[in-house]
Amino acid sequence: MIINAAHMQEIYSHVKEAYPNECCGVLIGKLQKITRVMPVQNINKDRSHDRYEMSPDELYKIDKYARSKGWDIIGFYHSHPDHPAHPSAFDKEMAVNGYIYLIVSIDKEHNIKTGAWIFEEESDLFQKIKLTVMKKVSKMYIDKQVDIRGEVCPYTYVKSKLAMEGLEAGEVLEIILDHKPAIENVPRSMENEGHTVLSVSSDDQINWKIVVKKGDKK
Repeated sequence: MIINAAHMQEIYSHVKEAYPNECCGVLIGKLQKITRVMPVQNINKDRSHDRYEMSPDELYKIDKYARSKGWDIIGFYHSHPDHPAHPSAFDKEMAVNGYIYLIVSIDKEHNIKTGAWIFEEESDLFQKIKLTVMKKVSKMYIDKQVDIRGEVCPYTYVKSKLAMEGLEAGEVLEIILDHKPAIENVPRSMENEGHTVLSVSSDDQINWKIVVKKGDKK
């Protein structure tokens, strides 16, 4: 399984936010390469500390979105609060043949351990697979890019916000800028709007790339 470091960090943030309850989400991509991570609400309210359940309607919407991009749902992630990053008996009960299951263990100190597994129906067992985390943001799929070099605050944020309005929740915008104050101002404003800043990077300390995933906040 191959996943971008920014997507992995997004999963870890979800896991920490949900603790001491379980969180869950969907892995989208092709074969074993993840191109998008989609957090999903855990609708199991009775045993949210050690069980998770995803809304069929939400899964349908995610599957529809993935297919529109030429991708597939290739797996799922969920957390194990105060429990090892190994499939439980309940995980085996719910597992579907051929899908990836990324399990993230977290304790009260927020120490994290991660394991990736595939369920094989023939053997009725989970098989552990190699988990490769890619550090380069350039490997990430970008839905839209906006180049606002030459613009200054507050126009850097205004144009970034307008570009974001044309995207669906879960899609990714790459903003290219060269106005130094905007390196901090734009990410902060995006997070205040409910979006997720995946990375802020520069190869020359002059031109900067800010990668933002659109949130569900209206």
